[in-house]
Amino acid sequence: QVLIEARFVSTTFKDINELGVNWLFGRPAVKGELSASVAGAEDGSTPGVELLGKNLGIVSGSGSGLSAGYFGILDNFRLQAVVNALEQYGQGRTLTVPRLTTVNNKTATLRIGEDFRYYEDYDLEEVVDRSSSDNTTYVSRAVPSGDAAIEELGYELKVTPSVGADLSTINLTINPKISDVEDRAAWAAAYKPSEQGAADNFTLMGKLPIFKRKELEAEVVVRSGETVVLGGLVNTSQTKDHSGVPWFVRIPVLGRLFGTKTDNETADNLIIFVTATLLTDSGEDLVALNPRTLPGPEVTPAQISEELGFEE
Repeated sequence: QVLIEARFVSTTFKDINELGVNWLFGRPAVKGELSASVAGAEDGSTPGVELLGKNLGIVSGSGSGLSAGYFGILDNFRLQAVVNALEQYGQGRTLTVPRLTTVNNKTATLRIGEDFRYYEDYDLEEVVDRSSSDNTTYVSRAVPSGDAAIEELGYELKVTPSVGADLSTINLTINPKISDVEDRAAWAAAYKPSEQGAADNFTLMGKLPIFKRKELEAEVVVRSGETVVLGGLVNTSQTKDHSGVPWFVRIPVLGRLFGTKTDNETADNLIIFVTATLLTDSGEDLVALNPRTLPGPEVTPAQISEELGFEE
């Protein structure tokens, strides 16, 4: 049996750079290629990039904003050091830590999200035009018909473990995905019922949603109890801020002279920590894990604590 624990941590690139936790990721043990793609985008390719001393081939969709910037293997102490640094000294937050047990060569699937329902078929119906107060007039509007289509949104992680002949190493095929719908708030309002039984926001009726998908796939060899770090799944969101002089900013036409509107764009980086542990039939660890010897200078736990500012 193989115990799979996946920790989803949302953070920012600023935290990664300022806290300097990327130096704890170590050097990855990679078999094959690390790839990235975005559904709906035109595929392209770029030369392999240098990641932690290992040249990896990367395939990405144009305009995806997806980069495999963080990739490596951690022992348990370094895992806790990275997570604590991101949460205590940065803006990192752990979204969820699901755990499940699977058997050799069987895919384990973890999904965190929701089902997004939308309609592909519409009928034209006559509804009362509420903008006319003198006479009762009717307008034709598109109204959903038939059953709603369902699209799974959120985070999904598929992990397939293959235990080595030495019963201590595990070959992991890891496939994380992020999916979302463009302009989610508008679509939620579009299907909100009104007093007439139709929707309040008719501007989206008759249109189909645009889904955004980001995906990574990697094949990694680890020892029982070690953690694989996958990052670079970037989720970009836009917000609009309106500020100005109180009261004056609300004056029609002239209010724009007393206020400003700004468009802000934030990019959250989802880092996934996947830990695989071999278990006996009774649920105990099959192999006692000794610290991995990584290339380069030896870094002690005390040095890590001192570098990150942890108190003893």
